[in-house]
Amino acid sequence: MARAAQQLREQRRIAIEFHTNPEAANAYCIEMFRSAEFNPLHFDTLLIERMLTRVGEPPIVEGDNQEAFSEYLREAVLSVAHADVRRSLASQLRRMLPEYTAAGRWREAVAIDYSAFRTSLGNEVTPYLAQMALAGLADYYDEREEA
Repeated sequence: MARAAQQLREQRRIAIEFHTNPEAANAYCIEMFRSAEFNPLHFDTLLIERMLTRVGEPPIVEGDNQEAFSEYLREAVLSVAHADVRRSLASQLRRMLPEYTAAGRWREAVAIDYSAFRTSLGNEVTPYLAQMALAGLADYYDEREEA
């Protein structure tokens, strides 16, 4: 981890470029976290069940009106993503950093570091939290449907 962090600090130009446009950075992170590489980090059944207990089932959204679901997801994530949970989830994400730095996948490594930092110290629903919750919900309902 220490070596990966050191290598990442050497990619200052990429980091500055990445941080210059937060909206583009968030969009990049959302797309990146949809990758199968991040499947092991999806919210697990226990966390999903806590979300469902605290805020109920997600709304059924039809058409282009995604605002109701977005609001649900924000509330659901915030209901379970307290400081200890955030630190744990960010730590899991950071464990992936050496794989990306070793492969020279610098933009992705910067995005991982950026997302882990924001997740561990913030109170917001980061792209990482949102995507892991969304995918965790999908996994949860897929498992229930199969059973």
